[in-house]
Amino acid sequence: MPKTQDMNAIHPHPSQLAGLDGCRGGWVAVWQPVEGGLVSWDVFASFDAALEALPKALLAVDIPIGLPESGARECDLLARRALGRAQTGSVFPAPPRALLAAQSYAEACAAREALDGKKISLQTWNILPKIREVDTALQAQPGLRGQVFESFPELGFFHLNGGMPLPQGKRTREGRQARLALLQAVFGDAPLAAVNRLRGSGCAPDDLLDAFALLWSAGRILCGQAVRLPDKSVRDTTGLEMKITV
Repeated sequence: MPKTQDMNAIHPHPSQLAGLDGCRGGWVAVWQPVEGGLVSWDVFASFDAALEALPKALLAVDIPIGLPESGARECDLLARRALGRAQTGSVFPAPPRALLAAQSYAEACAAREALDGKKISLQTWNILPKIREVDTALQAQPGLRGQVFESFPELGFFHLNGGMPLPQGKRTREGRQARLALLQAVFGDAPLAAVNRLRGSGCAPDDLLDAFALLWSAGRILCGQAVRLPDKSVRDTTGLEMKITV
């Protein structure tokens, strides 16, 4: 997969790098200064709250950015292909943009059937509010488009693991340990220390480890080392790029 990140699209002066993943309590963010150093983390109730706390951070976010009118995004298909059969279930297809207006699961399914002839999964429905949060922010603040990038933790672990997908699911004990070991090679003791302080935070261990993987991807984006899927520009009707950058 080619490294084709367009540096001209990146916010020119980020002071921090951050990975942001959805969790039960809202959004878990892991961040550190651009030059390296202390890794911090916290759980924020909303995407806007995370943006307010990290105003000058380059953010890698595990949420679809850029939504199709119908059908599947090319970036999701390419991510599935890269991860192989073992992890394809972790790639939730991005919903069509029209579904953002749905007020119920039944309404969302009816809208999807009208467009594509099939319903949406409950998993996609459950993350729809977070997709709406991010989309609303990006529509209201166009400058964020050079600051907030869609990424995908399992692809981050894929690259951390030498271009091999991890066969163990991230919610299994074995899968958690495998991902933690990959992150410790980059961040030292910080991931384990953070996991040990999770109680009562509203964040599960796999969400926190995903945020660390996203932080790693944010560093690759800033340095121009990230892999972009697809390696061409594909935009939705609002001008948002439909790409995954890792």
